[in-house]
Amino acid sequence: MKKISVLVLVLISFFGFSQTATIENKVSDRSITERFPNKLNRMFTAHGTYKRWDAMNQLSFDLLKKGGETETHLVDLKSRKTLISSSKFTIGFDGTAVWMNAEGKFPVERARFYHNLYFYFYAMPFVLGDPGITYSKVNDLSFENERYTGYKITYGNNVGDSPEDNYFVYFDKTTHQMTWLGYTVTYGDDKPSTEIHYIKYTDWQKVNGLLLPKKLQWYDSENNLPVTSSNAADFENISVSEKMIDALKFVKPVDGLIGEK
Repeated sequence: MKKISVLVLVLISFFGFSQTATIENKVSDRSITERFPNKLNRMFTAHGTYKRWDAMNQLSFDLLKKGGETETHLVDLKSRKTLISSSKFTIGFDGTAVWMNAEGKFPVERARFYHNLYFYFYAMPFVLGDPGITYSKVNDLSFENERYTGYKITYGNNVGDSPEDNYFVYFDKTTHQMTWLGYTVTYGDDKPSTEIHYIKYTDWQKVNGLLLPKKLQWYDSENNLPVTSSNAADFENISVSEKMIDALKFVKPVDGLIGEK
């Protein structure tokens, strides 16, 4: 059995996915219909519709860490500029560079992979509608006598830091709500990986017309299938809004450190 017992390893493995292209323009109803397979449209509809998501300009949430630490994540949904604030560090993305406050207690060489990592975990399934994605039907995923409809997500060349990575979304056949995310990891490796890791999405809440997760549950895998639950991440104080964010929030401090690419 292949076990991913430490959450940090899972986070590092997901880095490639965190660097997808930014969103510049809103999409029309017709372009949505043309871009997504019909069954994926049903999934987006079950979560409030992609059109509703596309109308939003900002997302914020608190990530509850082990030991009682809380991180507040703020994201401009169109530019994907990001700000993470905690008592230990501040990490930002100004649209060009990832930075960290000079006195921050966080490895600056990891700031780039971390700056929007949890955003992509949290903003499922809507980030699966980003530009540059190709969708293909895959076999159902079976788990505890339930079967989930699945699609494979791949990226075009030069989209993100690891376009060779593959992702798999699985949703409930009745409610069409997303239930599983599978992903492979190639970032930092010489060749693509075929090993699939899994996160389960089961605890949802309605926020401004969108169905967003309260908790993410990682699973250890065996033979590329989820087996037993391991680490989890909890979220509170969720807000998603059409209101624009002042771009000055994301500007690097004069003494800020630049995260490595």
